[in-house]
Amino acid sequence: MKSILVISLLAVALLAIGFAGLRSYFSVATDANNVSLNVPGTAAVDKDPKHREAPDVSFKELNGGTVELRSLRGKVVILDFWATWCQPCVREIPGFIALNNEYKEKGLQIVGAAVDSGELAEIKEFAEKHGMNYTVVTADEEAIDKFGDIEAIPTTYIIDRQGRIRHKHVGFTDKATFEKEIVPLLGETQ
Repeated sequence: MKSILVISLLAVALLAIGFAGLRSYFSVATDANNVSLNVPGTAAVDKDPKHREAPDVSFKELNGGTVELRSLRGKVVILDFWATWCQPCVREIPGFIALNNEYKEKGLQIVGAAVDSGELAEIKEFAEKHGMNYTVVTADEEAIDKFGDIEAIPTTYIIDRQGRIRHKHVGFTDKATFEKEIVPLLGETQ
């Protein structure tokens, strides 16, 4: 009987340690507008990313193809790092859908880079369910590391036609803010 109690207490302790470790990897922020990420290996770089060239990264498309960020030069890009389980990220989706409807023909490219660890099929199903009419890809740790300053999601970058980061947002950002930033960039020539 005593050995069962010891084994039970040991199992509970191991579970608690495991949950604590998982919580330290993805910790929910107290701010309802973002979810903090504590991603091992992520290096903090330029804290003021304005006008910094966007890194050369590749993302995996949900259909198995690849999107190279550099191939989008010539377009204004909204690059949003998000996850299906992140409520502030989900709240941004209708704004991205509306912006894509209004500005895609004028040179806007929206890329939603999911940081989910789930199956591609699950992310694809989520995107279809939410009517995401823009490019949805997955971002691996290498892509996140190349940006170097993603500490919470959603993290959204506005990239100009020359491939420079012009704006960065951490946490929920409304459609009007994005629109105010992209309209002047859409008017710029290469």
